[in-house]
Amino acid sequence: MSGPKTSEARLDVSRERKMEEERIKKSYIIYKIKSGEEFFYNSNINITDCDIQKKLNEKFLAYKKNFDKKLKNLSRKAVPNKNVETLEKMGREFESSFSEFKENYEKVFLFFESNLNKIDQNEIFKMKNETINLIDQISVTGSLQMRLISPKLEKLVNKFLSANRRDISKVEEVKVQDVKLSKQKSLKAFEFSQKNLKNQKNGENEERKKSEEREERKNKKVDEKTIFLEIDKNVNDVLEELKSFFDSDKFVVKTKNEILYLEKEILKIKDDKKVNFEIKEKLILEEKEIIENRLKDIEIENKKIEKLYNDYLKEVYFLGIEEKKLIKDFLSEEEIKKEIDLLKKKGKEIVKRNYIKEQIDEVMAKHGFNVIDPEEIDGVRKNTEVLYGIDDSTGINVFMTENASLVTLKVIGIGFDDEITDQESERLYQEQCNFCSLHPELLDELRNRGVILEEKKYNKADKRYNSKIRVKNFASDKKSDGKNKRKLRDAVKKKKMYKK
Repeated sequence: MSGPKTSEARLDVSRERKMEEERIKKSYIIYKIKSGEEFFYNSNINITDCDIQKKLNEKFLAYKKNFDKKLKNLSRKAVPNKNVETLEKMGREFESSFSEFKENYEKVFLFFESNLNKIDQNEIFKMKNETINLIDQISVTGSLQMRLISPKLEKLVNKFLSANRRDISKVEEVKVQDVKLSKQKSLKAFEFSQKNLKNQKNGENEERKKSEEREERKNKKVDEKTIFLEIDKNVNDVLEELKSFFDSDKFVVKTKNEILYLEKEILKIKDDKKVNFEIKEKLILEEKEIIENRLKDIEIENKKIEKLYNDYLKEVYFLGIEEKKLIKDFLSEEEIKKEIDLLKKKGKEIVKRNYIKEQIDEVMAKHGFNVIDPEEIDGVRKNTEVLYGIDDSTGINVFMTENASLVTLKVIGIGFDDEITDQESERLYQEQCNFCSLHPELLDELRNRGVILEEKKYNKADKRYNSKIRVKNFASDKKSDGKNKRKLRDAVKKKKMYKK
């Protein structure tokens, strides 16, 4: 007799291993496509001169448009329910277009950006017209023609910088000549003063002594000011470097807290009024070296965190999570690891659930029980529920838990209302009894496909389990209905014959 039958569900070891291998392959392919798409949409150019920026950006957006639709469509279709072969084909297609875009983006547009930004904004006007003329020559359709522009720009920039350096050299020569003239004047003034000194009396020792003391005090103040300025410069250099680290998105909260601590340490030395300038200068230099070495270590250590974050993105893209975290949103490396483990577990559960559903779909279809479109069912249905139609008035409802650990099969009524008459109740009870005989056959077929359902709670047929699902517009093939009912009746007869 068959009321609702709840089974513990698992995959056999070889099937589970194969599914995990496929999940890893799929997640990597999807990650490559999705991360490539993100790079594509975040790509831009930034040139200090507004006119050149506007002109080059127009060209860049026109070039970008050539790839937008294709890359977007491929990314949208890159989902886990595709098989590995299909995803690999999509990955190759995406990589071919993306590589072409990226190569020209870096060799042409970023090349323009880096070279033009070398030139001072006050000087770039001297070569603006020539630069805009080069930009006009950029072809947004031909890669070869596009890359031919880069050497021309490099030649133009180098020519300008060389001319600029010559101008600077001339200015420096003038300065050197001025210094020589100044020295000659100073030498003559010194010789003149020496002659005057011979005429001075030798009895002015006391005045000379006072003058020397005043000069010494003056020099001391100058030395202290020089040390103060040097300390200030060293501290500011360190603070600027620390700020660039702190503002970066590639460090976790724990690392940023360490950066704040390093900042606090150097400021504590700087603000210590008990230490004289000479000692403070040495302490600041020592602390600067310590901080610079630590920042180098942080960069090296962060490579591991960046790799971990890429593993996190693989799981995020596989699950289709839209709101992903940045590295800076994580407290620590350990938190990223925990998040990866949670997402990986969820991904495995979804793969398992989808595989079990696919196999149940195929086994049910083999017996003539086809899936009823959820759109035809009145009310909200969970994505873990599937309704299979036996005939116009009867179906088998299959429910799985989110982690696919339990599967429940239940005979259920189908109709345009949810009321059950006495006649319908009797009919559903008989269908429960009939399904009891077919159930072991379904389990055997699923086992052959690597899906093992073991008894958790198998209820006997009882009218109290009768229930009904309301549908909007469901009609099945009458011939198929009769065939399905005969299958159930034949299964009952076989069971009775076996018992005798």
